Amino acid sequence: MKGAPEEIIKISTQVLTKDVKPQKMTSNMRSQIEDEIVNANMARKGQKVLSFAFKEVRLEDIQVLSQRHDIESPEFRKKVESELIYLGTFGLEDPIRESVL
Repeated sequence: MKGAPEEIIKISTQVLTKDVKPQKMTSNMRSQIEDEIVNANMARKGQKVLSFAFKEVRLEDIQVLSQRHDIESPEFRKKVESELIYLGTFGLEDPIRESVL
C-alpha cells in the first residue's frame, strides 16, 4: 500500500528491523518517522512524500472477506488496510517545468 505518510503510519502496527523481521511500532517510532524523516528532511525540501507498507494476506482470507463484504465497501477496506508493516517513506523531487510557468 502507498499513500500519505500520516495515513500509512497511522494504520501500520509494525516496522521491519535491519534484519528484516517485523517489530511492534511504538508511538516514539511513529513520532520519529513523522517529525524527523518526513517533515524535517523531505517536506521542507518541497518533495512529494509517499510512504509504503504491506501485509501478507492469504487468498482464502480474501475470498472469505469478499463473500462477507462488497470489495468496494469501507468494511472490506478496513479489514485489508489494517495492521500493516511499515516499509519506508520516500521523497520525490518534482520541480516545476518551465513550460508550466
